[in-house]
Amino acid sequence: MKGSARGLFLAAGLGFAGIPAVAAESEDAPLVVEVRVFEIRRLNSDFSPIEDLSFLVDSDGTAVQVSEWLATLARRVPDAYFAQLLTLGPTPAESEAQWQITRRDPRRAIRLHMGFPRAEPAAPESGESKARFRLDFDLLRMGTTAQRIRVEGPVEADMTRMVSGRDFELPLSRYLSWFRDPSDLEARGELYEKIRDRNIYLALGITFRKAEPTTLPVRLRPPPDPQLAELRSPLLGNAEGILRLRIHLDEVGVVNHTEVLETTLPEVTPRVLGIVFGWQFPQAAGREGRLFFPVRTVLPVPSS
Repeated sequence: MKGSARGLFLAAGLGFAGIPAVAAESEDAPLVVEVRVFEIRRLNSDFSPIEDLSFLVDSDGTAVQVSEWLATLARRVPDAYFAQLLTLGPTPAESEAQWQITRRDPRRAIRLHMGFPRAEPAAPESGESKARFRLDFDLLRMGTTAQRIRVEGPVEADMTRMVSGRDFELPLSRYLSWFRDPSDLEARGELYEKIRDRNIYLALGITFRKAEPTTLPVRLRPPPDPQLAELRSPLLGNAEGILRLRIHLDEVGVVNHTEVLETTLPEVTPRVLGIVFGWQFPQAAGREGRLFFPVRTVLPVPSS
């Protein structure tokens, strides 16, 4: 990237209809929804491990480490590369919710629209109807949908639905256009050549959990760290991107949990997370914080 290192996404807009929130199955407590977007890069042409990739994780979505999400996917899809690209929410699970994410190139955007179209018929033994959701994940070009991924299912409180499959495959040109921001055409071409033999899919993690009173997250400034000055990457070479993180701090301000909110260099994100775990923010001890910073990679120096 040249100029500002804002990265892939510049703005995220959320809109909700002013209609009562979806209630938990057996309580009046409203629910919030959070959507995670993962990349699965297949190392061969075998589609079978992801054709029916859909399962529930028994979790409220708050105590799950990033490594656990990826490990769960890895057990289901062996022989693949995984990365968490984006987290949206938590947002009140209203009758309608929408995220609109645009990048520096205004011709392309990502839109997620969630609705709750109908309830399943009541089970005779329970006498209760179960709400359903429908999530449309759209890649937009000049405001028109270039590709749509749709997920539907019952609303399960304190559960996360992980889903992928053939309909989640991305052509490489779309993957580079919507999820990357190469510094120039040469850098784009180099990355294309290095990963063009890979099948690339998205996987979505959709969490519904009961709303709880929360304090606003603290915006934190990353400390200077020489380890981030030159991240060496033979795959990416000289590349620039951004990383946005949600971090949880212990009672003395040490980072004890991180989650990716947005990354444009997923290949080196795990290394950056390892560095972040060594940071301390005593001024925000016991709080949740947000971190945003640029990330750069360089080609390894050839050994003499």
